Amino acid sequence: MEPSTEVALGEAPLTLVIKVDENSWFNLRIDDQRDQDFILPPGGSKTIQAKIAIVMTLGNRRATQLILNGQQLDLPESPDNVIRNLTVNAEQLN
Repeated sequence: MEPSTEVALGEAPLTLVIKVDENSWFNLRIDDQRDQDFILPPGGSKTIQAKIAIVMTLGNRRATQLILNGQQLDLPESPDNVIRNLTVNAEQLN
């Protein structure tokens, strides 16, 4: 019997890369424990590590790219260019 190559959800670390083209602000809750608030300048980027999930609010949706474990995520539409309570976790990986 071959060993399983599947990893249980939440065991694999998540690496989220945030890239912006214009000033953008963020509020992140990482693994339901740590809060981070920050602003990225044009051309800025930040890498976040999590075990389970990142819940974020972000300003300037149009200028933001989110890349989770090497895969670019599609951001939901927002009439005011702000995305609230977006959950990023392993379920978004193909």
